[in-house]
Amino acid sequence: MRMSGGDRQRGLSVPALVATALLAHDLPSSTEQERLEAAHYVDDSVAALPDVTRAGVRLASAAVYVALSAMARAPYRRVDPQRQSELAATLAGVPLPILGEFSRLTRGLGLVGVFEHRNRALAP
Repeated sequence: MRMSGGDRQRGLSVPALVATALLAHDLPSSTEQERLEAAHYVDDSVAALPDVTRAGVRLASAAVYVALSAMARAPYRRVDPQRQSELAATLAGVPLPILGEFSRLTRGLGLVGVFEHRNRALAP
């Protein structure tokens, strides 16, 4: 049985969810598997942050999720993946410090996750 995009996204954290949406927008050649690997990389990276920094990322996650849900006029997780991608890209361009920094953080971690997935064969 194949899971729908919403079913796969249900377990993702907000940083991972935003990262996958930004990757779909910024790197359309990325596969669903690469984006899922990147989501796990983002979650692992956030979990490795010091407690205070991780708490800040979680607070920013809440603000970002509220902003994305307000833009979507529905809970962001329930929006179709194409629309999620468009909304995340729009929010990334907003010149507000918390929202912009959060987008840069998740985009950067997501790109590293895809790069590592694609270049696993090169690792010693």
